[in-house]
Amino acid sequence: MNARFFPRSIFTRFLLFLAAYLLLFGLFSFQPMKNAVADIYSKGASGFLSLALPSGFVHVERNRDEKPGEENTIRILFGNKKVVKQQMAAAGISGKKDVDVKLQDFKIKFEEFFLFSLLFFLALLAITPLDGWRVKLKAAAAGIFLVFLFSWLKLLGYTLYQFSIFPTGVYQLTGGAATFVAAVYNNLKVGVGFLFATLVWVLVVFRWSDWRRILVNFG
Repeated sequence: MNARFFPRSIFTRFLLFLAAYLLLFGLFSFQPMKNAVADIYSKGASGFLSLALPSGFVHVERNRDEKPGEENTIRILFGNKKVVKQQMAAAGISGKKDVDVKLQDFKIKFEEFFLFSLLFFLALLAITPLDGWRVKLKAAAAGIFLVFLFSWLKLLGYTLYQFSIFPTGVYQLTGGAATFVAAVYNNLKVGVGFLFATLVWVLVVFRWSDWRRILVNFG
């Protein structure tokens, strides 16, 4: 292949990106590390979905009772908040300590839904020449927040879809709204996460550095 169509610096950057991604993937393959990130993700998602869906009861947690095929999954429990409060109040009146609240649930694969796209963004950022570690840390913080936010918005679409197909009494969507959340549920898969991570990388790098210098350094 003609060298001018395959600049050495771009090939080097690709190798560096691949090495960075594999290194991050190896680091987050350790179960304690993966569980810690999943717990952080779940707590943030619970708060976000509770704010976005005030009439619903939503709780997000790392699935600790994993069956074969459900390893590293996140469990989303949901229902009608009014009904849940009534059930808890009735249990309190009767003196029951353990409340058996009836909730629907569904699961997502944590790695495919969020972690792979986060590592993709971090690997891209790691090989990007920026003006010092302070600038790179600011870009990393902004990018990580955006990747989290996008994933939570996607999870909001997933949760609304689940609400719409179960008779909970809230968020029973019809028409265009139902079509939209069904499209989110059916189409926003793994590849979209990588595309968004790339977009976030472009946004944060453009904000914190000189694009002309970066393009020159890349080749």
